[in-house]
Amino acid sequence: MISSVRRSWRGWRRVLPAGAVFAAAAVLAACGSSGGAGSSGGGGGSSSGGTVKLGFIGTMSGPLAQIGDDMQDGAKVAVAQVNAAGGVDGGKKLELATKDDQLTPATGATDARELVQSGDKLILGMLDSSICLAVAPVVQSLGGDTIGSVCSSDPLVGPKRAAKNYWSLAITNTVSCNALAKVITQQYPDIKTIDLFGYNYITGHEIATECINDMKSDGLGLSVRKSYWVPLASETYTSQISALSQSLSGPAKGRALFLATYGAGTTAFLKQAAPFKLTSKYEAVITNGGYSSSGSALNGSAPKVWDAYEYFPTVSTSSLNSQFVKQRSEEHTSELQSHHDL
Repeated sequence: MISSVRRSWRGWRRVLPAGAVFAAAAVLAACGSSGGAGSSGGGGGSSSGGTVKLGFIGTMSGPLAQIGDDMQDGAKVAVAQVNAAGGVDGGKKLELATKDDQLTPATGATDARELVQSGDKLILGMLDSSICLAVAPVVQSLGGDTIGSVCSSDPLVGPKRAAKNYWSLAITNTVSCNALAKVITQQYPDIKTIDLFGYNYITGHEIATECINDMKSDGLGLSVRKSYWVPLASETYTSQISALSQSLSGPAKGRALFLATYGAGTTAFLKQAAPFKLTSKYEAVITNGGYSSSGSALNGSAPKVWDAYEYFPTVSTSSLNSQFVKQRSEEHTSELQSHHDL
């Protein structure tokens, strides 16, 4: 969905692991859950008596912890729903074990190894593509399967993917950039220069490169004017924002800003950019990392930002989605109605 978001419920993109849990339940129901696994067929969840063990890896510490917490909440709601509906594989209940990857691929890989070796052979979660890329091969080597819900890096999918036992529920960067480029080209045919600000990790560079190249292919004569890359866990961007602002003069027409960030990073950038009136110096501000959480966190002061990677709870009319949204809302009403920073 391409959207220009000003306000929305906070964090809904980040509860997508529910979809991973429902997918896991379907896999377990269809294939059984004995836990015996070969590297070619995958392990599914490990069953112990009347339970099926699932492993969840998320970012529950650091500046992006709110995203990991939201993802974990969504997974717990989905597990509760599956169990309330009778469980899987002849009535076995799901049991969710969680690990904090600390937004570090090496920690995520260690978490995965510990979970699988303790019997959790179906691994869910992972906020960041670099962590998915670290986790999936480890899980596969130990006979398990990984279901990612938000990781979008292209090397995770396709015939040459990093792990054959990795299953994705997320839109890929190729697909979202292609859609974003077509809309931006139609809406802003006069854009000539683009500035980049993003996280210095695999997906940040991949998104920026793919989206800009797609815009060029669709007819925009773009050139990259300035680019700034910051650490994934950083939260202070005043020096980069000041440098961008000072480098700009004259009318905004013909200029675009691309944010290869997400969550708290996007929110922090826009808050720190406000005193400089930075976004008003561009004809278009674009992201491909989700914007509804920032739109709501900025509480009415969010600038217009074009986004091609998002999940809105009211878009799908399926009974499964409606049931999940209803229960998630009931259990976290105060959280969803509060518009505050990540």
